[in-house]
Amino acid sequence: MKIEIEIPQLSVAEFEAAIAEGYQVIDLRNADEFCAGFIPDSINFSGSIKESELFKDMFDPRIGVLLVDGNTPQSNSMADALSLIFPSTKGRLNGGFEAWRNAGKKEDIIISIPADEFAIDLKYDEPHVVDIRPEADFEKGHIEMADNTPATTIIAEAEGMPDDAILYFCDDDGALSSMLISWLRRYKLFNIYHLSGGWEALKKVEAENKSAEN
Repeated sequence: MKIEIEIPQLSVAEFEAAIAEGYQVIDLRNADEFCAGFIPDSINFSGSIKESELFKDMFDPRIGVLLVDGNTPQSNSMADALSLIFPSTKGRLNGGFEAWRNAGKKEDIIISIPADEFAIDLKYDEPHVVDIRPEADFEKGHIEMADNTPATTIIAEAEGMPDDAILYFCDDDGALSSMLISWLRRYKLFNIYHLSGGWEALKKVEAENKSAEN
């Protein structure tokens, strides 16, 4: 039997007041939507429910939480799951991020690079790519010049990361890297770029390019 969870809808004014009280904003939209614009200091979570386990390493489960969602069945399911992890969930933003934007509130972005553009960069440059997937997934296939540092390691060692390094995070589909990049901003790490669609998107572009050359 599915448990229906009623999460209060908050107006922009109520949401903003809760942020001022110290509540953490978790944005449930997909990674590309999030990177294009989000409430400052939000953490993106658009992956599978199993990735919510990482939140246990990122946050105190007693922390007060606010949710921004994309009004989709997937984001609704994630909202329900996260409200169980964070019992002190205060509510979700009525109207989603568009309501915040339409109210003229401040927003932030993460630079997200499309896979076709990144494929060109790899030909003519040597960007510092960090593959944040587990080692087993990395070994199945990865960007040739990438270093493998799993997300769990980065979370554990975040405080010691240099703030002047320019990094490009790569995962399977872009969801995990968006989550991790947004979380790392609390450590003043602003030079980390997001690969849209992750390794899967880049593989597809590279296959299409090879096919076009033949």
